Amino acid sequence: MSVTPSTMKCPACPDQMLETLSTPTGSFERCPNCAGLFIAQELVAAASQDRTQCLQALGEMNSLLLPSDKWCPKCLQKLSDGRVRSRGVIFMLCSQCQVLWTSLETLHRFEETLDRSILI
Repeated sequence: MSVTPSTMKCPACPDQMLETLSTPTGSFERCPNCAGLFIAQELVAAASQDRTQCLQALGEMNSLLLPSDKWCPKCLQKLSDGRVRSRGVIFMLCSQCQVLWTSLETLHRFEETLDRSILI
């Protein structure tokens, strides 16, 4: 895995720049301060043991999106909270970019093997 500086700022830590992590699975951003992850839904699905079920579960978020107090580091639109009822988690989502702002802990609760799959 390689780590390079990103040009995007962390949605949770106002003055902290994100870093880009490149893995065999794909690239995503992480905050070195709060460890938040800015990761595309497609990358989450690619790392899943069942891509189709993963995408279906992620699609549940779109049924009710509630505005959050955070902004997308990529397009600067407001992030929304969306519940994945079948998996018992809430992700923060940029509906414009289709990217999640989350943590490894939340990814692990969503699917146990995701945290290991993404970081390999």
